[in-house]
Amino acid sequence: FAEIVERCRGLGGGGAAAGVNGGSDGKNSFDTLALGGNGSGGEQGAAEDSLFYQKTDRASAELYFHYYGQLLHQQNMLQDMVRTSTYYAAILENHVDFEDAVVVDVGAGTAILGIFAVQAGARKV
Repeated sequence: FAEIVERCRGLGGGGAAAGVNGGSDGKNSFDTLALGGNGSGGEQGAAEDSLFYQKTDRASAELYFHYYGQLLHQQNMLQDMVRTSTYYAAILENHVDFEDAVVVDVGAGTAILGIFAVQAGARKV
């Protein structure tokens, strides 16, 4: 778990979405995740050793991150009332699991699950 948190911290100051969509430094999302850092260089030799890099087809990963990086697709998921209300109900009905908890919303996108976690009593997302 600590390794996941450290990798999320390395994805950039704009939150997880900044890491998924790439940064202003010209690095793409695949490089960011494969390197396990912010893609700022220095880790380039580590990319080939990364488990993510070894197990992921680069073209497939680029397509995936590009697709979900589009606002239209985030909007479609938010407007899917069955999907969104099911997550909402699951989190709020289990509020005891969230009260005063620190929650990591990996791949946050719109951060809707983080918002629900705060509504359920999470101390920090």
